[in-house]
Amino acid sequence: MYGGAAEVLQNAFQVHAGAVPAPVVFTETPEQPGIRQAELDLKGTTITALIVNGLANARKVMDSIRQGECRAALVEIIDCHCGGQQSGELPCTIYTPKGTR
Repeated sequence: MYGGAAEVLQNAFQVHAGAVPAPVVFTETPEQPGIRQAELDLKGTTITALIVNGLANARKVMDSIRQGECRAALVEIIDCHCGGQQSGELPCTIYTPKGTR
């Protein structure tokens, strides 16, 4: 996955470490559906980034940050019914079977 949070992490790594990092992989945990996390080691400092799908999940993450529980350096919020699976430049489309409109 490239773009958004992944691209920011890779660019930060490249600028500070002077090397190209391995591709950033965001993983979703079963206990937090709709919230994906990636970590990148930047010269001994772990940088955490989140991709959050949906405003309900965004509220959970923002509340967690306010309470000091979440220490993510970067949070990308996607409020899109397709979960941000399409390019940010293309509108998400909903498939509606013929005759159901």
